Amino acid sequence: TCFPVTIGVPGGLRKGELTTLTAGSGIGKSTLARELGYRLRTQGLTIGNLFLEEKLEKTIQGYIAIDNNVKLSELRRNPNMLTPEQWQASYNKLIATNWVGLEHFGSIPTEELLDMMRYLAYAEECDFIILDHLSMVISGQQTDNERKDIDLVMTELAAFVNESGVGILNVVHLSRNKNKGSFNEGGQVSLNYYRDWE
Repeated sequence: TCFPVTIGVPGGLRKGELTTLTAGSGIGKSTLARELGYRLRTQGLTIGNLFLEEKLEKTIQGYIAIDNNVKLSELRRNPNMLTPEQWQASYNKLIATNWVGLEHFGSIPTEELLDMMRYLAYAEECDFIILDHLSMVISGQQTDNERKDIDLVMTELAAFVNESGVGILNVVHLSRNKNKGSFNEGGQVSLNYYRDWE
């Protein structure tokens, strides 16, 4: 099933597929992931959220900021820019039902991650899960072959979407490219930078 969104995903997002969002550091991958989650949520779909670099409170605030067309950074500095009624209305619309956020900060073992995703897919019946970001999943693993670790995690995630039918939005960082210039400044991107992570 294809779910159209309005911010540049060709053909829409599909359940049962693993969609990867990637770019250089600070470009706005997490912001885009929240925007996509917001659009899917406003279409009546159930969204699971695993943002591993921020507290659940910030994830919720991000959705509410989008709903009120304000910048998250400004809303966090000045929560009073929205009235209590605006906060409550957005919370009721987006978060109170058909939205699940799991609190986990930092690296996480692959099997624990998959258990959380199974919970979101089967117990909470999520249509889509946002994972931000994959690099955090393997950052705490004490191995000397990070590329192989990431390949294994991606294989597990691909098998999971096939098994469960859930859609996953997966955020990843590009590796720093010392020879080709900064990706943030137009540096050339090739496929190996998707695998050789920061």
